[in-house]
Amino acid sequence: MITFKLWRSLRSPALIYTHPLFKQTVRQRHRSDNAFLNWDTLGVPGWVRQIVRFLLLALVTLLFVFLVYVMVFLVLFYIVFSLLLSGAIWGVQWSTGIASLIARERERRTHDLLAVTPTGAWGIAWIVSSGYIHADQAFRTRTRRFRVLLWGLVIALAGMIVLSLMFDTSPSPYAENFFWAACAIILTGMALHFELMASLVSAVLIGMLASTFASRRIEASMVALALFAGLQLTYLFLIYVSLLVVLPQLATTYGLYGFSLVAIFTLFLVGLGCLREIANQLLWRVTQQRVGAIDESMLMLAAA
Repeated sequence: MITFKLWRSLRSPALIYTHPLFKQTVRQRHRSDNAFLNWDTLGVPGWVRQIVRFLLLALVTLLFVFLVYVMVFLVLFYIVFSLLLSGAIWGVQWSTGIASLIARERERRTHDLLAVTPTGAWGIAWIVSSGYIHADQAFRTRTRRFRVLLWGLVIALAGMIVLSLMFDTSPSPYAENFFWAACAIILTGMALHFELMASLVSAVLIGMLASTFASRRIEASMVALALFAGLQLTYLFLIYVSLLVVLPQLATTYGLYGFSLVAIFTLFLVGLGCLREIANQLLWRVTQQRVGAIDESMLMLAAA
């Protein structure tokens, strides 16, 4: 290839080392007269040169530090954004996709035929749902990536706090608060993990349920989108009210900090988790009524 041939020639010009023109060009290249900014020609004193060089070095250093901070911020923003919205984004995709696939079987008039098989209508819907979320290893890949991001961030933040307390030789009045802050970070990670699981379970149930309200694919997808979005927005509103309005008000009114604040925070997280579980229980019951009888053996096989 010409690229490699010329590159080797430029990298090692052995045959022209002794040529007079080559030597003259090398000497002229090192002359200060050919410099773009010639300090000697301009008559700039030496101390001014040192100041300018120092300022340029400081500017480059500050620019580098700024870019590092920007990169760290963007990485953290991506991680936090992914952790907070993964359940909602994937849930919308899965609920609408599942509803569309089941509705497609109704459009083809094969759903009723499949429903009379031993698995039943619920079994068919469950198989379609499982096949959709496991296509191209999407379920395993996405959940694994979520766990890595979540617990990597939790361990990093909590670990930095714990290590700073362990190697802090001077007693600090805020040491206890830092310890409980690490505990709160771990609890938040557990809550986010449960929220992802609950959101995806809700998405599957809503996808199965939405297909019973519409026989066309686009209509079933719209129903699933409306149901899942309504559920998520309601739950996000409850999170906002409880953790960003009520909890700070209680902490300010009763002077909660340290263990007491973490204890109340834990109760709020448990309460929100219970509400999420109640919502899934209601979806489960409604899905049973709308889709059909449940083949418990399929669930036991999935659990095993």
